[in-house]
Amino acid sequence: MTQVAASTTGRLDRLQSLMESLVQNLIGSSGGGVPQLTLKMIHPFFQTRSVKLDFPRFGGVDVLEWIYKA
Repeated sequence: MTQVAASTTGRLDRLQSLMESLVQNLIGSSGGGVPQLTLKMIHPFFQTRSVKLDFPRFGGVDVLEWIYKA
C-alpha cells in the first residue's frame, strides 16, 4: 500500500509541475497577461443536436414490455 501511495504522489507531483509549466507557457505567449480564450477553448470539438423521441405511453397491460420500450 505504501508503494501505491508513493507512486500516486509522484504522478500527482509530475502532473502539477506539467500543469504549472503549461500555464506559464500560455501566459508567456500572450504578452504577460491572462491568456485569451480562443474559439477552440469556448466551443467543444463536437456538436450535439436535439432529437425528439416518442416516449411510449403505458396502456395498463404488460408493464415489463412497457419498461423495456421506455
